[in-house]
Amino acid sequence: MKNQEKFQHYLRDLVYIIKEQQAELKAENKNDDFHSGIEFGYHSIIDLIENQADAFQIKTSEFGFNDFEEFTKKS
Repeated sequence: MKNQEKFQHYLRDLVYIIKEQQAELKAENKNDDFHSGIEFGYHSIIDLIENQADAFQIKTSEFGFNDFEEFTKKS
């Protein structure tokens, strides 16, 4: 596996795991300040990843940024 592919897979998996954890947190549906803070943190991280990809002119589809949403829509 080439280094570029390795990094693409790493980033794809990392983003998927972060989005999965955010979805699990939302599913818990706890309305306290602690969980709201954690949820905001996940949102900030996902937003940062998307903004950095834009800054480096990387299409988010190249590393599967939207794969999680597509997977959850099918389920």
